[in-house]
Amino acid sequence: VEYAEYPTPDQMDIGHRIIDAGARLIIGHHPHIIQGYEHYKEGLILYSLGNFVDSDLEWHGADKTYAANLKEADRESILAQIRFSKTDLVSTEFIPIWLNDEGQPEIASGDKKAQLLANFQRRSEVIARPDFKAYWEKMILEKRVSAPFKYWLTKGSVWDKIRDFKPSQFLTLWALVEMYFQARFSRSSKKYFLLNSGDDEKPRPYVGNQKK
Repeated sequence: VEYAEYPTPDQMDIGHRIIDAGARLIIGHHPHIIQGYEHYKEGLILYSLGNFVDSDLEWHGADKTYAANLKEADRESILAQIRFSKTDLVSTEFIPIWLNDEGQPEIASGDKKAQLLANFQRRSEVIARPDFKAYWEKMILEKRVSAPFKYWLTKGSVWDKIRDFKPSQFLTLWALVEMYFQARFSRSSKKYFLLNSGDDEKPRPYVGNQKK
């Protein structure tokens, strides 16, 4: 899930099965953000180390131009220096990386180094929680269901809500109810993609910057 701070429970299960099958190291990629790491049995799982290189992009589609500018999360990265014996992992050192304005990796220092290491460790601690699956569910509900509803409650007076009411708001309410039941009860891994509106299969209500 792009820009999710954590791997999904399904991805964690896959990682565990790969280690159970004999692997010692897994390096995941794709979220464009630092996630965390996990020591599982005799293996190490690096769920995402962020972007090692990146840049502002602009490309032309069939009918419009797309642009993607580097955000702070895009600039954060971790370099893993890992030593092996013939059969096992011997040691691991994590080196924080910050992408400069040209999208090139530089070793982070000072406050930025401390911040990156703290975020990496905090996300790793969340991954290790026994209620990690429930934590994911809570994130989806708070971000994609509770946040839009709270925004609607705090925006304007009761009279403003009555005056500005539109029948399409019933569709919005239905979308929120649908997401609630999907996040709470669906067994499909698709529900985890609800966290990021950019990964949704259809437009849904949301509040704020979803790719922070």
